[in-house]
Amino acid sequence: MNQGEKKKNPLIFISHIVEEKTVAIELKKLIERSFPDGFEIFVSSDDESITLGKEWFDSIIKALKKCVILIIVSSEKSIKRLWINFEAGTAWIREIPIIPLCHSGMEPSKLPLPYNLLRAVSATNDSDLSMIFSKLANDFELDTFIFDFSLYLENVREFEEKYMFWDIVNDSFNQVREIDARIIEGLKSHNNFIIELSETKAISLEKSIKILEERNILKFKIGTGKESASKMTPMGTFYNYKIEKLPDFNGVISDRNFVYYDYFNN
Repeated sequence: MNQGEKKKNPLIFISHIVEEKTVAIELKKLIERSFPDGFEIFVSSDDESITLGKEWFDSIIKALKKCVILIIVSSEKSIKRLWINFEAGTAWIREIPIIPLCHSGMEPSKLPLPYNLLRAVSATNDSDLSMIFSKLANDFELDTFIFDFSLYLENVREFEEKYMFWDIVNDSFNQVREIDARIIEGLKSHNNFIIELSETKAISLEKSIKILEERNILKFKIGTGKESASKMTPMGTFYNYKIEKLPDFNGVISDRNFVYYDYFNN
């Protein structure tokens, strides 16, 4: 190396899907805090990794050829994506270390083949993180010290809460509104209420509200007794369905993460 030439740091490639970029970027920040000037880190959704104007695909290929470790941000959703499998396959052929970083309900023991053949870790387990960071320090002869994971853990856990709960709940409420907007209106005005629906709409609605029922928010069922009347029309048969608010409903609508917070609280 010529005098004055900057030493090139080993490259860590963090593989992720766009929906989970927060976990990837938080990991990048953690590595940079833990090993100042120790590694170059590539995250495809980070502007610092891919300069504006450069070809996205070419940048990824170059990083995959250069990296010495591949970390896969792994959830039930991400490990089914083609790009994740492509990037993992490239690292596998190159015989470099591959570390699945499990989060949002995914656990190392739940990983499918071939990922379960790898040494996976949990993104929110201090011991797992400490083991990986100690290995990085030892393998690349970097200074070791007590690693501080507190900020990273706080941010990832906050992401997981939103990713696993609020995105699902908000999506379900949006689906309910698309099926019949009267339901959202009825939920604001009544504790429980009866709505007349076609069988086709009821089938679609049942799938969406089932997700909310599992989270103790709403329940949907066909009316009973006097509430069970049906009506025949040229458009088909309509039935009375009962929408019930469950104990966690009020907590959901009073949380600012709720997609219809302004509607319910104004």
